[in-house]
Amino acid sequence: MFGKATLVKELTVPISIDGGIEIILTQVSPVFVTCIMDGSKVKRVHADAGIEFLSDGGFIGLSYKPGYEITDICNRAALERQIRAEAEENEAMQAHIQGD
Repeated sequence: MFGKATLVKELTVPISIDGGIEIILTQVSPVFVTCIMDGSKVKRVHADAGIEFLSDGGFIGLSYKPGYEITDICNRAALERQIRAEAEENEAMQAHIQGD
């Protein structure tokens, strides 16, 4: 297994108040996360510098400390696609720079 850093944005977290009212919290700003990979599969995701979420209007917030595991709130399949696309882009840029 190895770690791969990638930028995530627009994550959302639903929270429930009194078991009946659901509020969606939205990620405040893009952050880098470390995806622990097993081959091409994301096994765990850690918020390197932490991550913050706020409700519309900013009345309710949620913060995860730096290094906290946030696998449960991430779409692993989407992260796998994003990491593959970033690798393909890096390979294409290397080929362009080297003139292949």
